[in-house]
Amino acid sequence: MSLVKKSGAVSMTLLAVSLSTLVATPSAYAAETAPSCIKRDVLNQPSGISVWLKNTCGTTKKVKVVIRFGGDSPCWSLKDEATKTWWYDGIGSYDRTVLC
Repeated sequence: MSLVKKSGAVSMTLLAVSLSTLVATPSAYAAETAPSCIKRDVLNQPSGISVWLKNTCGTTKKVKVVIRFGGDSPCWSLKDEATKTWWYDGIGSYDRTVLC
């Protein structure tokens, strides 16, 4: 096989692997929005964003906070009636709370 054909075959293989990784990689925007039984209180301040969460679902839920144009929170496991307060002091704005 000529060098041109080999490099073309390698390029196509790399493209296929890259595309399959892109399609298979979940993003926060593809995640399901947390149900309304996850209570949220978002306070935007000049120094950052405070997000308070409370699980009233009756079962444990795993949730995370999505920040538009910024870093998202870790994924937390909240037992029924548990609360979590998260402070974000970077650039961005609160987008939504999702299941993770």
